[in-house]
Amino acid sequence: MQREIVQFSEVEINRMQFDKQSVINLIEEQMGSQHAEQAAQQLPDQVDHEQHADLLQQFGVNPQDLMSRFMK
Repeated sequence: MQREIVQFSEVEINRMQFDKQSVINLIEEQMGSQHAEQAAQQLPDQVDHEQHADLLQQFGVNPQDLMSRFMK
């Protein structure tokens, strides 16, 4: 049996994507329904905590906290 060795770059390992609805639920919990409704219109279906960091911060979400919360 052959084993394939896969190498990931640090960038690939650090990229985490989260389901849009999970992020919206978090925003609603922390910031209220008005912010959650705005986020629902602006966030993509899969939210990358690094790529969308500025957008997340607009809605009161620290991207690193997002990772901590969902990686438990």
